[in-house]
Amino acid sequence: MIRKITIENVKGISKKELSLDIIPNKPSILVAPNGFGKSSFATAFRRMNGKRINLSKNDFFKEDETLSPRVELLIRDSNGHELSLEATKNSNSIFENIDVFVIHSMIRPKGIRTPFGPAAATLTIDDITVLRGIPKRVEYNYRISEFKKKFGKNGKALDNLSDLLKENSALIEKIGELASEFKKQQKETEKKIDNCIKRINEFSGKISEVKEFVNENIIQDFKSIKCIERTKDVLENYGLIYSTEAEYYLSAVQIFWIYCEDSTLFKKVSLYHQYESEKKRLKQLLDDFNSSWLELELEETERTLVVRFPDVVHMSNGQRDILSLIALLLKARIQLKKKIAVLILDEVFDYLDDANLIASQYFISKFIDQYKLDGGEIYPLILTHLDPYIFQNYVFSSQKIYYLDDRPSDYSHAMLELVKKRNEIQIKEDVSKYLFHFHPTRINKRSEFKELKLKETWGEGDIFYTFIFEELRKYILGEKYCPLSICCAIRVKIEKIVFESLPSNSAKNDFLETKSTREKLDLARERYGISVSETYYILGMIYNEPMHIRQGDSRIPALVSKLENKAIRTIIKEAFA
Repeated sequence: MIRKITIENVKGISKKELSLDIIPNKPSILVAPNGFGKSSFATAFRRMNGKRINLSKNDFFKEDETLSPRVELLIRDSNGHELSLEATKNSNSIFENIDVFVIHSMIRPKGIRTPFGPAAATLTIDDITVLRGIPKRVEYNYRISEFKKKFGKNGKALDNLSDLLKENSALIEKIGELASEFKKQQKETEKKIDNCIKRINEFSGKISEVKEFVNENIIQDFKSIKCIERTKDVLENYGLIYSTEAEYYLSAVQIFWIYCEDSTLFKKVSLYHQYESEKKRLKQLLDDFNSSWLELELEETERTLVVRFPDVVHMSNGQRDILSLIALLLKARIQLKKKIAVLILDEVFDYLDDANLIASQYFISKFIDQYKLDGGEIYPLILTHLDPYIFQNYVFSSQKIYYLDDRPSDYSHAMLELVKKRNEIQIKEDVSKYLFHFHPTRINKRSEFKELKLKETWGEGDIFYTFIFEELRKYILGEKYCPLSICCAIRVKIEKIVFESLPSNSAKNDFLETKSTREKLDLARERYGISVSETYYILGMIYNEPMHIRQGDSRIPALVSKLENKAIRTIIKEAFA
């Protein structure tokens, strides 16, 4: 779990501490308004390398290169132990333990010279280098005849693995992962194998009889050799099909001998086939997600694997955005190798259309599944300014939403309880009609409020209105405020302004008997010709849904995020100036 992220002196961030408790292997959606510092957050991670944070001048806070950038991650493992990792301009312990990859928009403007006038501009997508330093193709120095000779009398029982060791890249990749175990256990393993072979060669018979003898008399000895047992499992799971266990173990012995003959070559062969397997997977994924007749090209150039994009003038915006995102996810898949990894997506989901948004979330989910399957922990951090509750733009089943804006708010637990209990039979009609909407009649429901363990004095309409209007005043002045009270105050204020502009008592009575705020505004505008400010409708996104919280307070951070948006604060100030 990532307990806390601290960032200092990067772009628009002087210092931010974000206490988040982010769970691994789940999409984590980090919501903050424009201007909060999401791009600065992404830059802090994007500018890390293996040794330090390497900022350009423009990336320093206030472009002051004398300031020291810093990123700290506080990690808690499954045993409850906490580890603090830090990256600065001189060091990077984060990189020693965690892989980091940041995805941001690859689209950029490009000027085009013309002979007839000013330069024209177009959009372009730079080719994406997925991998540098493609391994050279090498093969094992494998000769079955030599291994049969080495085995001795019953070497005839060994199967020829030549074709398998040239064509099965997935198998060779997995075999290569055993190198460290082979090295650690080499002398002990050689001794135990020699003892097994000595016993096998004491037996005389046909090939099938030798294998049967091994199956009945030697299998347990092979199983006791840890790295041979592991090799046998790899062979069994990645393409080798035998009818007896003996054949798997005898082939596992050959793999071990290949390592012992030339461990350096063994690793080089594995590295190349690891690349081939990954390239095949990448190509398949590109084909699966390419939704247009325009194909992305996966091209090898000068030992570099590159994703090349078609000309953007032949692509729709949606195709361009989804294809660039997928290409970068492919690059992330290659580069994220450590057991723990952080994948940051900087607002790249915010501008996808519905279909591509679904496709990209599917891809992220598969990315997470694969990381889990490989025994790793990945933290996909999706930075966005769009509140998922409002725009419903995320459909992950296990997503968790974090609201980063920590600006001043001090919500009233008494107000939250009132909102949650608004539908209790004793107060349902009165709370909705006389407190949460404007009404000139004042009620007294103190005894009912007391019975429900609500704030008793709020059972009187005047006292309740005084409280919410005071909270609105605090909000406008930039002081701490109760966000739920702001919603209620805005609604009551709007209804009061429109009510007082109605031409007759009959019109006012119609207004009061109409239930929702929007219906009230429509009534005043359409039936009575009142000029209703469009702002009053727009603010419905603030005063409506939060007043219907059923349980818990998890929606309050989303509300605060909207209220702290500079544009929304300005709209509210101007509406009630």
